[in-house]
Amino acid sequence: MQTANISAEELELIRSQTKPKNKKKAFYVSLVLLLCSFGSPFVPGRYSRVSAYHEGRYLSAFVIALLIFMCFALYFYYREVICLDSDVEDGKKYIVKVPILSKKMITDSTYEVTLDVGKLNIIKKVTIPASDVYKWIKGDLVEVHFLKKSGTVLSYKTES
Repeated sequence: MQTANISAEELELIRSQTKPKNKKKAFYVSLVLLLCSFGSPFVPGRYSRVSAYHEGRYLSAFVIALLIFMCFALYFYYREVICLDSDVEDGKKYIVKVPILSKKMITDSTYEVTLDVGKLNIIKKVTIPASDVYKWIKGDLVEVHFLKKSGTVLSYKTES
């Protein structure tokens, strides 16, 4: 695994597209979890078959559910936004070469390529246009540029 500095174009891409998209995703996940915390006290228990609402303990069940779902939302925000900020502050990207495992057609104009990334925290499947399909052959090595903490992939490059 090699390291390199993040280029100005990649930094601009992160600030203009990736970071707002991750913040928006974190907001929607938090919103869904908040709505789940309102409704979860109405769900009956596994063994009692009586919901907390019917027993008059809605407030305590709501607070417990809210705390649990808040922990999930904070973890998701940390993973999506704070780790990305930390990677940008470090200013380093990592470069690794991984082999192509398979390639399949999704639509007439796009293909999906599966990469053997091992234990790396990056995306395994890449969507490529039909014009590049002959550059990506099974077994070839693909150079992946990514940020380590957030797992954000900056670019893919084939050797051919």
